[in-house]
Amino acid sequence: MTFCASCGTALPSVPPVRCAGCGRTSYLNSPCCAGALVVHDRRLLLARRTIEPWAGHWDIPGGYCEPGEHPRDCAVRETYEETGLRVVTTGLHGIWLDPPGSSGSEAGTICVFYHAILAPTSAPDPFAVAGSSVLPAAGDPTGYGETSGIAWFEPSCMPARVAFPGSVPAVLRAWRTAVSQDHAPQPSADMAEPDAVPVTAAGSVRVRHPGRAE
Repeated sequence: MTFCASCGTALPSVPPVRCAGCGRTSYLNSPCCAGALVVHDRRLLLARRTIEPWAGHWDIPGGYCEPGEHPRDCAVRETYEETGLRVVTTGLHGIWLDPPGSSGSEAGTICVFYHAILAPTSAPDPFAVAGSSVLPAAGDPTGYGETSGIAWFEPSCMPARVAFPGSVPAVLRAWRTAVSQDHAPQPSADMAEPDAVPVTAAGSVRVRHPGRAE
């Protein structure tokens, strides 16, 4: 951040800093993004990026939260925009920080990841499997053109070219550990939209539903 967002005056130093022109204090805060670790038959859905940074690399479907948007809702929305698949979150996977500059943000990015499954209205294409031909993104209904293909990967066969090395490799390692130890949250009949999901241990979560006695 070089100039004041209010009046355009050059800032004398990095934020937090007070503008000499209008007196506004500028801050440099980390934005929040969210992604969904969508699993079907113990395989993980990844999307291949077409935009920078990390064009051509595989990534967890996700993106930045809109103003006032809950990260869980962001993960669901972004997954649909990038893959055309409707998903339901089943629990919190964890929170990571992309270092400053690695994701295009000067302040770094707070990344919230959720376990998810396909919604009843979505069906995986059996040919979108790692090792076979990679399908074009199933929908991209918004026309953003952010992904060129999707595929389902076995836990032991993650792709070599992965986007955002400051966080995604660690997220995938934690996911593999959770799957191998059966710690990934499983869907239940009343798990339409879980409420708060506090982490209790590495790779393990406890889902709290509104209105249910704990």
